Amino acid sequence: ITYTPTTGRITKLSEIKRYSHSPQLVKPSAAITTFAYNGQLQQVTIAASSMYTISGTVSAVDVGDYTVTVTLNDKTSTTWADATTDDVTINWSITKGTYDMRNADWDFTEPFTWDGTPKTVSVTGLPSGVTVDGYTGNMATSPGTYNAIATLAYDQNNYNAPVMPELSWSIKQLEVAKPNVNAGSFIYNGDVQAIDIAVSNHYSVTGVISSTN
Repeated sequence: ITYTPTTGRITKLSEIKRYSHSPQLVKPSAAITTFAYNGQLQQVTIAASSMYTISGTVSAVDVGDYTVTVTLNDKTSTTWADATTDDVTINWSITKGTYDMRNADWDFTEPFTWDGTPKTVSVTGLPSGVTVDGYTGNMATSPGTYNAIATLAYDQNNYNAPVMPELSWSIKQLEVAKPNVNAGSFIYNGDVQAIDIAVSNHYSVTGVISSTN
């Protein structure tokens, strides 16, 4: 600043002063500092400026806590708006993501009917990244009620544990139709006469089914 004093009987040279100008900057910040893991590169947004330098981790993929440091380039001539010159630390993080399990379900809609062969239930519709590591109680042959549990494998480092509810499923007894007899009484004719009973693997017929007398 150039100061021109007024000359005359009284000089104003005493009014000459040393002036200084110190630009004051608003401390940078990030609007969003918490992200959910999505498998993609994510980063905090910090306004760039020629007056300061941004260092540290500004972008990442995996779950974790990260730090960004903003340093004034010239701490002698510039300050933050609060008149300080300390480095600004911005902490941000990527938290574990949550799998979309809305389409995951057991492939069981109604009780099986016993037929002597093993029956099995399993999980379908799992999201990408989630698989079945093993089952408990998902296979049976005899009639009854069973509880099936699926153990899931997933990215434990970056995702919360997916939940697959336990399934109660059953095998019901086979209903066998009672055989109908074609006739209950015959008239003697000297020939062998017999009642007609349908053959089945599910029951046996005993007693006299044919006779002459």
